[in-house]
Amino acid sequence: MSTPLGKAAWGFLLAALDLRINGVDLLPDPVGWVLAAVGVWALAGRSLGFRVAAVLASVEAVVSLPLVVSEEIPAPLSSLDVLLQTGFVFAVCSGLIAALPHRPDKAGSANSSGGSTWVSPCCSRRRCCCWRWRRTAWSSLDHWR
Repeated sequence: MSTPLGKAAWGFLLAALDLRINGVDLLPDPVGWVLAAVGVWALAGRSLGFRVAAVLASVEAVVSLPLVVSEEIPAPLSSLDVLLQTGFVFAVCSGLIAALPHRPDKAGSANSSGGSTWVSPCCSRRRCCCWRWRRTAWSSLDHWR
């Protein structure tokens, strides 16, 4: 848990687990969201995704306060809770993708059109599974229809 991403992962796990005795949550969600926010704030300089995730985790820490003492919260607050959690996961994944180093094509040269090339690990036929992101994917996957 010493790495920022580890703190974020443990915080999200703590928020996801629900251990209640007599209606009181022993693993309070706000504590998990604060831990997640601290973890992604440390990574905020690397990508916009981590900054967005930090803000969402901070807001979620406040929104989840009623869950500490009650198992049920009003419908609008519950919907906001789900949206914030989904946004947090999406923002962290976006931050991780943006923070990964970009690799050139297999040949070692940059793409001529400036787009990236994607190869599916499940298909060895290069003509069907590789395409430039700017082209339509459906025309490249005709053999799957």
